[in-house]
Amino acid sequence: MDSEAVIKKSTQLGISAFLLRFALYHADTRRQTALYVFPKRKQMYDFADARIKAAIMASPYLAGRIPPQSVGNKGLKQIGLGWLYARGSESKDDLDSVDADVLVLDEYDTLNQENIPDAERRISGSQHPMIRRVGVPSLPGYGIDLLYEKTDQRRWTVKCGACGERQYLTLRGNVDVEAATLHCWRCYKALTPEMVGAGEWVAKYPDRDVRGYHMPRLIVPGLDLRGICAASKATLPHEVTVHQNKDLAEAYAAEEGRLSDEALAGASR
Repeated sequence: MDSEAVIKKSTQLGISAFLLRFALYHADTRRQTALYVFPKRKQMYDFADARIKAAIMASPYLAGRIPPQSVGNKGLKQIGLGWLYARGSESKDDLDSVDADVLVLDEYDTLNQENIPDAERRISGSQHPMIRRVGVPSLPGYGIDLLYEKTDQRRWTVKCGACGERQYLTLRGNVDVEAATLHCWRCYKALTPEMVGAGEWVAKYPDRDVRGYHMPRLIVPGLDLRGICAASKATLPHEVTVHQNKDLAEAYAAEEGRLSDEALAGASR
């Protein structure tokens, strides 16, 4: 399994639930310590109740892996012979108290960026360290977008059943906004949910060491596109930003919010 991976994603894809299972798996089956980092402690508390506790209660197996009278609070759970820590990124002391093997950095762009290096050092002593960085992108060249640019840049690639063209899905190339349907960019025949589901991850730079995954909502088989199509017609800057970031998993800066080349050069001087 890869030691590092970057996931640049849209919302409502179930990635946080997947990463929780990833952390629980390594704590339970490999006797490791997993550290799951959220932007804020309150988010960690909510996640502990809504996701961690719920996942354990819904699984007789996991419930049976909790040792009797073991430590179990919102920020720390024992699973088998391993441990799952949940922490907010705003407290360096909370992060420094954990020596981990597995690190998950969720909602990367809204983490306290100053404390990320401290969190990453918590796995430096592990024999088999693993780290997952994941989040909705915000500004171009920042946070998860910058990290993804340095990876092998995998995209979900779909084969058209009519002409055989392989393509990764984009709003401009594959969506009829008026009809809210998905089509091949080359022959314009419909791309069915089965075709989307049968796709595969294809790396743009396969020789790079770190895997990166771009996950817009368009890759969900059978997705109702009406909401995305409606959002694509937005004109207000904040609405366009939300659509680009959270629907398409693309970094975006509104024109009036961008710094000019002259301003950047002046700041450098």
